[in-house]
Amino acid sequence: RELVSVIQGMKERDGIEAVILGCTELPLALNDENCPVPCLDTMKIHIDTLSAIVLGE
Repeated sequence: RELVSVIQGMKERDGIEAVILGCTELPLALNDENCPVPCLDTMKIHIDTLSAIVLGE
């Protein structure tokens, strides 16, 4: 809950448009449903990209 409050403050004060979840544990606490801005899960982005490469997509 505190992370969400910090992110909400950054959205209001700094105008952030998204957060980067650059740690494997962060997606356990934050997601697009409980965060005031979109969450960019770097682990998911990498896995999706690597899967697409391997599958030739």
